[in-house]
Amino acid sequence: MNLELIQLLRCPACGEVSLRAVDFSEDGRSEIYNGVVMCGSCPAWYPIEDELLELLAGALAYRDDRRRFWDQHSGRLTALGLTWDSTDLDQVRMAPQKHQQAHSDWYADNTLQTYSDYERLPFWQAVDAVTVSCWKEYLGQQQLVLDLGCAQGRSTSTLGDLDIRVIGFDVSKALVRQAMRREDRAQWRARTTFFVGDAARLPFRDEAFHAVLVYGVLHHLADPQSTVRDIARVLTPGGFCFALENNKTILRVIFDLLQRALPAWYEEAGEHALMSVSELEEWFRSAGLTAEVETSIFVPPHLLNLLSPSTGEWIVRRTDRLLRSVALTRRQGGLVRATARKCARSDEAFQRPTADPLA
Repeated sequence: MNLELIQLLRCPACGEVSLRAVDFSEDGRSEIYNGVVMCGSCPAWYPIEDELLELLAGALAYRDDRRRFWDQHSGRLTALGLTWDSTDLDQVRMAPQKHQQAHSDWYADNTLQTYSDYERLPFWQAVDAVTVSCWKEYLGQQQLVLDLGCAQGRSTSTLGDLDIRVIGFDVSKALVRQAMRREDRAQWRARTTFFVGDAARLPFRDEAFHAVLVYGVLHHLADPQSTVRDIARVLTPGGFCFALENNKTILRVIFDLLQRALPAWYEEAGEHALMSVSELEEWFRSAGLTAEVETSIFVPPHLLNLLSPSTGEWIVRRTDRLLRSVALTRRQGGLVRATARKCARSDEAFQRPTADPLA
């Protein structure tokens, strides 16, 4: 874990910013391989094991891993004044996230379809190429970007060629481990740091990030509107939020019928599985963000999966351009894409880059 991360975090148990990292190796490196992050305002502590920080509290904490970590380092932890069970939170409130965590851990490695298999579907390769290209022009060199719900590095990898810094986190430890290994193999230009955390309650200080990427994550959360407000809180003035979600569309019935007959992937969405353009616009507006929201993908995923990724991308770009120009269909794409900005001044309006990447 990079020590710079501590300067961005706040405790998920109490919300305070008085966190301190202790390196068990005591060799003065900027990276901690094994150690602990402890809160100065409450009894909570969070293990760092094999470079990975698990910043989870209550029911989301990996109890077996923590017990093993405690048994291995009990002398050091006790000397720091820490006790074994110190992160108790409302179990009922955290139940939806616990369910999502279990599904994500399963999706990391199973015999049916892994998340990496899901990412490699021609449909999603086309979507990723079309969608992220719309956002890259908004990012400046060395800006700090939060990848909220990074999974196994899929969304982070789409920004890997940029000269930026990325903090990626996910509630699934198994997926985050895969993201770390992926970054090691790929050697992205972007500087990345990954940890395990909960998107339902962002564990970050105010105004910490120049941009937040929330790529198909809001529909997994129990209260996505609350997370949108949290995103606005952690954005710097003038910062951007980039979001992609499932759209409430009259075309959804076609996808649902195909999915029941021949599942293309296996998803566990929350109560807000679908989000309309007007709904997202209102969430961003009420959070103090100015947003441009539009729909994308008017071709069934099952059809695009029969094609090559490059052919699928070609079709998606042209059908998007055509059907977004027609009043009756412009809001009926299967996905809804948002580019939202936190204004630097109260009278400042949203402006696209000169290159107009949304075109």
